[in-house]
Amino acid sequence: MKIGVISDTHGSAAAFKEVVEGLFSDVDFIIHCGDICYHGARNPLPSGYDTSALARHINEISIPIAICKGNCDSEVDQMVIKHPIMSPYLIFQFGRLRILAHHGHLFSDQEISALTNVWGISLCISGHTHIPRLEKQGSTFFLNPGSPSLPKGEK
Repeated sequence: MKIGVISDTHGSAAAFKEVVEGLFSDVDFIIHCGDICYHGARNPLPSGYDTSALARHINEISIPIAICKGNCDSEVDQMVIKHPIMSPYLIFQFGRLRILAHHGHLFSDQEISALTNVWGISLCISGHTHIPRLEKQGSTFFLNPGSPSLPKGEK
């Protein structure tokens, strides 16, 4: 099974569509780690900012998608997106792979490390920082895909 991971689209329909049609063209499942529609008061408007089109793309996508709530997501977003988006974290089991997905703003690194140990997590996915990250701590991989619309850090 191939899993596509995305986070922090912040309303950019263009960025979401580019990732889905390019990198995710052959994935079986998508995990979105939050901050879907709103760009946030600290961020500029991203290129391709069109929240209605983004919601439409998410609703019409043929690939199964699971979304966790980011700090910029609201009940209003849930009204236009047909997939549940209000859970602060999600846990998936794919064979022997156990995945924890969350946005990254609610738990400290120490809390997440403890939770991954207690819950037997193989892969912990988060967003929030907009900075791509992949590292292994013990038996757990930690992945942050960065942001396709408002990237920070090195690519």
